[in-house]
Amino acid sequence: MQTHQKASKHEPNQGQKPTQPSHPVTAEKLAAFIQLHHHKETAKSTDGRHFVELKGDDKHVAEHLGITTGDLELSYGALTKDLVVKRHGAHRIEILNSAKLAEMAKRAK
Repeated sequence: MQTHQKASKHEPNQGQKPTQPSHPVTAEKLAAFIQLHHHKETAKSTDGRHFVELKGDDKHVAEHLGITTGDLELSYGALTKDLVVKRHGAHRIEILNSAKLAEMAKRAK
């Protein structure tokens, strides 16, 4: 016996607004968080390079920012891709472009 299946066109988000990735916004939140720590006593300069030492792990940082750890990783990735920061382990962040970091931090909501 042969069954006929109705062919259907699948159009994603039909009738719905497309979802926007949240990592640009969370990257700005992360930039503000890093900049805040850069201006506190956790910042260190070595050979002209600027480092920030963060207390707590990614889960704590994400909770503080009100985002998921997945969004936090995407945010770190975006900041790294844009050559704003570079991670050195779980708690140490090198600021590569403080002007761009400040610009992004201003846009944080």
